Amino acid sequence: MICPLCSHSEKKLIEAFEKKYFHCNNCDLIYMDKSFHLSPSLEKKHYDFHENNYEDENYKSFLNQLVDPMLDFISSEDLGLDFGSGPSPVLSMIFNDHQIKCENYDLYYQDDKAVFNKKYNFITSSEVFEHLSNPRKIIEFLLQQLKPFGVLGIMTDLHDEKDFSNWHYPRDPTHICFYSKKTFHFIAEKYSLEIAYSSKRVHILKS
Repeated sequence: MICPLCSHSEKKLIEAFEKKYFHCNNCDLIYMDKSFHLSPSLEKKHYDFHENNYEDENYKSFLNQLVDPMLDFISSEDLGLDFGSGPSPVLSMIFNDHQIKCENYDLYYQDDKAVFNKKYNFITSSEVFEHLSNPRKIIEFLLQQLKPFGVLGIMTDLHDEKDFSNWHYPRDPTHICFYSKKTFHFIAEKYSLEIAYSSKRVHILKS
């Protein structure tokens, strides 16, 4: 397997959770061997157990890790898209609370590709990038959907300084790609983006 982000072939093998993963020597992405990927139907079945909703204050607080820094780069005149919004589009509802319009797309729950006929001032993707089998393809697609000087906000846990074999994140069978700060610096450099904000879980990239 080559790296699904940078197409580099040099990698280290990681065996954990009765699965095989590869750690890219170039962009620092850790990715699961494709033979262990779930089928779309099993993946959807796993997502159906998620019970996140707007009334859950803990979940809203979790999402605000992404929303709060995004508010520094957008305004009420902007139009956004939440990519991978899930069965309940809570993130866009939080933006709406701030009088910021945000539309939704989700492969399994809101697969209306008409949203891609527009360009957006900002795109968010919360707890989605770890599920992507081809992150390079998705990143390039999302960047095409951004207006000039648009903002891409991504939330995913990072493997920096983690003991992978004891980390909770890979225990989710739908989590197949794991990023680090080095990975996001690679993405920024490759696509001529500015890292406008960076934390342990959130990266905001400006075009």
